Amino acid sequence: MQTRSGSGKQTSPTRLGAPTTSFWIGMSLEGPNSRTKCLLSPRRDFLKCNIDAATSENSNSAGFDAILRDSRGTFISTKATPNTSLPPVCECEAYSLRDAILWVQGRGLFNVIFETEAKIVVDAIYDKSHDISEFGDIIFDI
Repeated sequence: MQTRSGSGKQTSPTRLGAPTTSFWIGMSLEGPNSRTKCLLSPRRDFLKCNIDAATSENSNSAGFDAILRDSRGTFISTKATPNTSLPPVCECEAYSLRDAILWVQGRGLFNVIFETEAKIVVDAIYDKSHDISEFGDIIFDI
């Protein structure tokens, strides 16, 4: 599995599942509150899956969204998954990534780049310690 930080350097995390799909969990890692400064297109032989989670305290619910595009930015598919509970935001973001990975695998797709703005999820994936919280369990499952 390959990942790429905001600097463009490719690295290999020590722990991630889904060996049949290539991943790039992309975001700028320049500061604690940084965001991706520009969207990069994947190589021609890759697809890109942008993911996000949303929460609503009014309806006490959350949702996970994913959009899949090719290297030209052409829409391929989208998926929206409602959640009738309201987990913490970090768990919602982790669920969003896990849900997108399972969705892409279920479609038999390979060479997919996953992009998220959830720095806490990216950091947790690279963290070598084991977090025994619900969030840690979701990350471990990824």
